[in-house]
Amino acid sequence: MKLCSIILLFFLLGNASSSMFKMERGSALKLVCPGDEQDDLEYESNISHVNISRGKPGKRGPQGPPGPPGAKEPDSEIRRRYEDRILALETQLKAQNDQIGGLGQIGNPAESCKAIKLANDNAENGLYYIRDNEGNVFQTYCDMDINGGGWTLVASVDENNMKGRCTSGDRWSSEQGNSAQHPHGDGFWENRAVHGSASSSASDDYKNSGYFAMNARDIMLWHTPNDTPVGSFDSEAFIKYHTSNGFLQRYGGNLQTLYSKHYPMRSKQYTANKDNGPSIPITWDKGSNAKMVELTPINSRGETESGYVQFRAVNNERNAFALCPGVRIKPNKRNVEHVCIGSTSYNIGHTREEEYCGDFAAKDWSHSSGWSAPEKIITSVVMIFYR
Repeated sequence: MKLCSIILLFFLLGNASSSMFKMERGSALKLVCPGDEQDDLEYESNISHVNISRGKPGKRGPQGPPGPPGAKEPDSEIRRRYEDRILALETQLKAQNDQIGGLGQIGNPAESCKAIKLANDNAENGLYYIRDNEGNVFQTYCDMDINGGGWTLVASVDENNMKGRCTSGDRWSSEQGNSAQHPHGDGFWENRAVHGSASSSASDDYKNSGYFAMNARDIMLWHTPNDTPVGSFDSEAFIKYHTSNGFLQRYGGNLQTLYSKHYPMRSKQYTANKDNGPSIPITWDKGSNAKMVELTPINSRGETESGYVQFRAVNNERNAFALCPGVRIKPNKRNVEHVCIGSTSYNIGHTREEEYCGDFAAKDWSHSSGWSAPEKIITSVVMIFYR
């Protein structure tokens, strides 16, 4: 700011000396800066119009120095470097949240596979968590496709060693051998014992608490090759069929009640044909009556009828066999040990009585005799579902 501007300011404030300026009546107000009368501002106006309360706008001063730098943006190079890892962690976190909260997951078990299917029509086949009627929580396999889906795997019968008659691993018959001291077997069809896991149910016997603590209407059976991984159960099973008349409701809603209260497994207490359990018609989901005939021992084809599932069939020697998958025994036919599974453990009255004992009984009797099942059946597991 020039000196004359400073003096004018003092004048306006009443602090400047009158000798610093000259003014004639009727003339313009003229401010003369000492030392240089030609150099400063000359502001002329009719004195009656002078407004000394507001001066002319000043000139813009020089630009100030730049301010401090702002915060830097995240390093995009670091983000790119770890982007795959960050994405993987985000995906893992989402999966964990879904697992905790989704119906049928560990934090939110369902009452059945059917309940999961009803809640989510897009639910896929696989492992889910179920809470049965008694509050037991277990993980098992659900089929979400067949006949509307919602089938809960509750058991599998696996013959781990056809030559090991009623030895270790023969839970659905006897692990105690074929003897009079243990005549009725281990009672696995009737008791509340559990064993194994759904993920390995094609490699070992499996039974979860749903077998005895669920209220179901129907069953479904799959014949699946031994050692099939859980992700391939659906595609590898070569025969599938189910009942559809709600028969289980007549027997307590599950197989454990059917056997324990209605058709217990006992040796030497029943008569062939007369004391056989019910035979229930089935609907084929994969396979047919003709296919079942092909998988039945040659000599048994005239003694059985395809398209059914039979419970507790009694043979000529009065020994009980728990389940006849895919067939029923015709009237007055008694060689049931070659087509049915799960025996008692006091099989006497036959020349090769010890060969009746086992989870798959006498399915491998002799290929040359015509009483042996095809190898495909012998080396497969029978999977049991409820709905």
